[in-house]
Amino acid sequence: MILLQSCNHKESLFEKSLTFPENATLEENIDLASRVTPILKQLEWQKLEMTAFIHFGINTFTNREWGDGKESPSLFDPVEFDAFQWVRVLQDAGLKMLIITAKHHDGFCLRPTSTTEHSVAASPWRDGKGDLVKEVKQACDSLGMKFGVYVSPWDMNAPSYGDSPKYNDMFNQQLTELLSNYG
Repeated sequence: MILLQSCNHKESLFEKSLTFPENATLEENIDLASRVTPILKQLEWQKLEMTAFIHFGINTFTNREWGDGKESPSLFDPVEFDAFQWVRVLQDAGLKMLIITAKHHDGFCLRPTSTTEHSVAASPWRDGKGDLVKEVKQACDSLGMKFGVYVSPWDMNAPSYGDSPKYNDMFNQQLTELLSNYG
């Protein structure tokens, strides 16, 4: 037996938000709330279903879960790193987006930056000329996977952390670099 049903929405649907009438009953509020629909960008996000959030950084090489910002950049040397391999494996597993930690709370940047020495530029990887964020973005673009970055607002390596105006300037500069170069 096959049962087919259709819904005919003659009532109003609410995109993004709605206002509950002041004197509405609980049942009326529930009915209104059930007609909230996602906007197009929210729907596109939901359709992604699975996203890889890759935490890869200096503490990948320290055998510690959390870094403290005091790690030497000389420890970072992923000699067998292959961004295309990462993306292919993720796609084979059904993932549709990759988010990389461009900088975690230890402050180590996976790209060259003018804001700190605590980055791949001070590492032996690719003779200090590597840019892991760029390589991952290029692989995503080339293979048709969505790409995003995560940047921790906490930076244990930054001397200005705790001095809001100075730190905010540095953090805004990092965001500007990321959005300008990879965005």
